[in-house]
Amino acid sequence: MDFPDEMAVRVLDVKMPFASMVVFMVKWALASIPALIILIVIGMLAKTALETLTSSEKKPVSTQLSPPQDKDAALQAAAAAGRVVTGMSSDQVLAAWGSPSDTSVSDVGNVKVELWTYARTALHPPRMVTLTNGTVTAVTGEK
Repeated sequence: MDFPDEMAVRVLDVKMPFASMVVFMVKWALASIPALIILIVIGMLAKTALETLTSSEKKPVSTQLSPPQDKDAALQAAAAAGRVVTGMSSDQVLAAWGSPSDTSVSDVGNVKVELWTYARTALHPPRMVTLTNGTVTAVTGEK
């Protein structure tokens, strides 16, 4: 018997006992597990490939660090611009912001920790600088 190519099939209803339908759906769910595992493996491989491609564009840490003389020049430039950043000496902080309105000093063993507080001004909120052994380790209140 020959069927024309345009012959369409239309399903109007499926009459199936409930127990048979449950068994069919359980088999269908179990059959989908290998497909799910394959999709997860493909996704993990794609993620690994993308991470490898993007990580190869990053520079090694050693090339990102500037030489000491560039760092000193950058700290001097920041002080001259009136900014305080970590790594500055106490003299550079004084050059940038002047004398603090309040100071406190703590000695813990061989470590000297100073907290310099600068009062609120018309241009700046209250600011604090923490110096550890004469070097700025934290700046708060400054953008």
